[in-house]
Amino acid sequence: MNSNGDLKEDIFKVLVVDDEKSVRFLLAQMLEGEGYRVSEAADGESAIEIFRKEKPDMILIDAMMPLLDGMSTCRIIRKLEGGQKIPVLMITGLDDDSVVDLAFESGVSDFVTKPFQFSVLRQRVKRMLRLKAAESIIEENIVKERSITEFVEDGIIITDPLYHIISFNPAAESIFIYKAHEVMGKNISCIIPDLTDETIKSSSAKANESKIIKIRKETAGVKNGGEKIPVCLTLNGLDSGNKLISIRDLTEKKQTQSTIKMAEMVFENIKEAICVADSDCVVQFTNPAFNSLTGYTESHIDGSSLRLIISDPRSRYDFDNAFKEVQPGGQKQLEIFITTKNKAALPVMMLINLIEAEGLPAHSKYVVIFHDITEQLKLRARQEALHKQAANIQKMTLLSTISAGIIHEINQPLNSIKILSDSLLYLNKKGKSIETSKIFENLQKISDQIVRIDEIIKQMRAFTGYRQGQAATKCDLNAAVEKTHELVKHQLSLKAITLHKKLGARVNDVPGNVNIIEEVVLNLVINAIQAFEKVHGREKEIICETRLEEDKVIFEVSDNATGIEDEIKERIFDPFFSTKTLDGGMGLGLAIVSTILNGYNGRIEVFNNNFGGATFHVELPAAANCEKHE
Repeated sequence: MNSNGDLKEDIFKVLVVDDEKSVRFLLAQMLEGEGYRVSEAADGESAIEIFRKEKPDMILIDAMMPLLDGMSTCRIIRKLEGGQKIPVLMITGLDDDSVVDLAFESGVSDFVTKPFQFSVLRQRVKRMLRLKAAESIIEENIVKERSITEFVEDGIIITDPLYHIISFNPAAESIFIYKAHEVMGKNISCIIPDLTDETIKSSSAKANESKIIKIRKETAGVKNGGEKIPVCLTLNGLDSGNKLISIRDLTEKKQTQSTIKMAEMVFENIKEAICVADSDCVVQFTNPAFNSLTGYTESHIDGSSLRLIISDPRSRYDFDNAFKEVQPGGQKQLEIFITTKNKAALPVMMLINLIEAEGLPAHSKYVVIFHDITEQLKLRARQEALHKQAANIQKMTLLSTISAGIIHEINQPLNSIKILSDSLLYLNKKGKSIETSKIFENLQKISDQIVRIDEIIKQMRAFTGYRQGQAATKCDLNAAVEKTHELVKHQLSLKAITLHKKLGARVNDVPGNVNIIEEVVLNLVINAIQAFEKVHGREKEIICETRLEEDKVIFEVSDNATGIEDEIKERIFDPFFSTKTLDGGMGLGLAIVSTILNGYNGRIEVFNNNFGGATFHVELPAAANCEKHE
């Protein structure tokens, strides 16, 4: 359409439908003279087919035609795709009210009666095409407006002149948690209380001669449910016309501002010294705590390299490495010395953090936190001194307990040697003859005890870390029990203790050193004897039992003494743990037993008996099983 209102710039296509060829010719000549493209149809069916194919912009149709008249044809076209909005001008020789009503009911847009003037028809066609073009433009604008308002992030609200809501886009629905139909017709003040008649009239009074109202302000909106939210609104419109209101939710903005303000307060008031540097280690800004720690003000340090305060070569080397190695979102921690403004060396714990986030300048930011560790280093030095002192005390205590343990373990075979030698000396002193066989028997026993002492010393060395090789042979566990019984008979008799033996078969192939296995048996029996020290006035019994269970040799020493307290069970095999403090025993006996058994792939455990007392349960691999493992 041109500036004069002409339609010639747009070439419209008009369909002429009439059963008279002469009429079609005259109408086509007139329309083509106006610049329209013309299609012709001689009947209703042909008109319908041409409409489907060509989709004309307008139809001129005769009312009275054979087969399918104009009104029936119009009804069918209206039901076709694109036929609802096409203008239809009917030409008829009938003009009574019933025909007119019937024409409009069939979907005719307008009509002219025969005979007609071509000038009137020409203007009627032009007007109808102009209206069609205007409707198309309006529809396009509506579609554009909907596409804009539906997809913008800001809420778009349109009100009538009395500020009743007539449009409410999806963004507005999201902001205020209202559906559009829930607020349609309501006053805008129901969701923006500050937008009252009084505030709007005040703005209207300030409006210019054109009566254009413009309001822009931050205020509070009210969501569905009563929750208030910060919003920024922009109102535009004529004083007497509709108003366009744009709403932006400021909740996130306000929260961000609050977070930034809080971060600034923390940065300014935190006790830790903080420095922010770029990727070139140039200081961007510092907090007051940093200035207090180092003595450097912002004017002194900002824009300078952070290395300015790290003069110690070793500290600078460590800092440079940490600065290069720290990863985004990661942290490097190191202890270095920095140099304050007054040239004092200050020990600090430095935490280097690399931050990369949207919105920051191009270069990454390094946040460096400093902790003064002067007092921590002093405390650490004191602790180290105490640790050294404690270690020395522990060494002396360990030396003392090991010495006592050696004395304790060797004392028994020495006593045996003394008894055997004293008996010979006693008989000799009394002038009694001593059989040579008896002398050699005692000498053999003395030699056995000396060998036992040697083995004890080797075990002590192994226990304290000086391990010696131990040849493993097949030992007879029952023989070890018998020999132990023989050695402790005197002690059992003095303390009125009965020892019962339950010796099983096929336990004579225990892998190990004979003297060491005897040491295990002897230590466990002596331990059982000592358990009766506080038992008086009742029968005292020790049971030594051996048996074979599948591929294991079992040895148990049970007593009916007082048992073992639960808290002691956890520590009873610990080196140097003992409940006896006055008889020289320092808790090495059971610790040595546990060490020996571990060396032979065995194990030991202890539990209290239902009838009283305790049982030490020993498991050793049978010789055949041991050979398989080897």
